[in-house]
Amino acid sequence: MRWPSSPNPEAPQEPPALLRKTLSLYGVKSDAEVREIFRVGQTVIAQLQAQQAMAALTGGKPGGMGLMPSGPTTPAAVPGHPGGTPAHGPTGMMQ
Repeated sequence: MRWPSSPNPEAPQEPPALLRKTLSLYGVKSDAEVREIFRVGQTVIAQLQAQQAMAALTGGKPGGMGLMPSGPTTPAAVPGHPGGTPAHGPTGMMQ
């Protein structure tokens, strides 16, 4: 994934002109700020790509859950209620 305007092939670490133009419309004109925003954006993109790669390896489930067997689960037992099911509400009509 790349920014909407691909970077200059002769200077790939430079923020794209479209990013500079967009940020200038929002009042961000400092070269240092533009570079920092570009750097953070590149970091976020790298993290997203890593997550997508992990999801592909784990069958699309987060945190390696794709490697665990699937099937019905039983909710944890609630103290005082057998079987882990919540207590039922009142069954009689109010008088």
